[in-house]
This record gives sequence, C-alpha cells and structure tokens, in this order.
Amino acid sequence: MSLTVESDAVDYVRCNPSVFFPEGVVSVHRLIARLTEEIIALGGRDVSIVCRNDWWVVSSECDWFVPETSVEVQVRRLIPLPEAGLYATRVEVLIVAFAAAFSTRGADGTWIALTGATPPPDVECLNLPPSRRTVAFRL
Repeated sequence: MSLTVESDAVDYVRCNPSVFFPEGVVSVHRLIARLTEEIIALGGRDVSIVCRNDWWVVSSECDWFVPETSVEVQVRRLIPLPEAGLYATRVEVLIVAFAAAFSTRGADGTWIALTGATPPPDVECLNLPPSRRTVAFRL
C-alpha cells in the first residue's frame, strides 16, 4: 500500500469537517485551541491571543511555521504534527479551509494574505508583544 500526499488538502478538509472537528462543527474556539497547542508543541512559550472586530490574532515569540516551505504552500497541506499526538496535524490548513480571511506575518512585519484580505489597520496595529510569527483570521 502506498501513501498519497495531497498537494492541496483544502478541498478535502472542507468536504470532511467531521474528521477534524467534533460533530463536524467548525468553531473559532477549536481553531484557537488547536493553534495554541501547535505553537506550544513546537517550542513556543509566549502566546498572545486577541480578538478585534471579528479578527482573531495569535502571535508568539516562536516562529512555528515550517522554515523549508513557503507559507503559501504549507497552509494548503495536511502536515503531520507528531509533537501534539499520534494523528495530529498542523491547523493552518483548517483555518484556510474555513476562514473568510487568513493572513500571517513573520519577524519582518509584512502581512501575507493566505486567503481573503489582510487584516484592517486597527488589527494590524494592535499593541502585541514582539513576535516572530503572527496570524490573523476571521470566519
């Protein structure tokens, strides 16, 4: 038996929410909880979570994104996260699949829209602790 890796898992996630969420119900609270778990599992110790005008902003001193892969590619794949458990996967593809907008910025401070628009100015200028990675999304 061979393993097939889907290069773009977003459609699979959208068609199978019950694989990733209890009762198949997508919720911002579960996305935030899984994202926080992921950051901590990958070495983050300081995680900030802020909600402003329906935008959820999560940042950390730890850049939890995969350094060898572009952000645009990695958020469209199911990537194993063994640090969080046997069948755990990274959560960014779930956010891309269900969010109306999802953006990220690295230590350079430049926002990259992964789906939808970048955050509005009042979200961009939140007074957050210094971070190496920030994501912002709204459902």
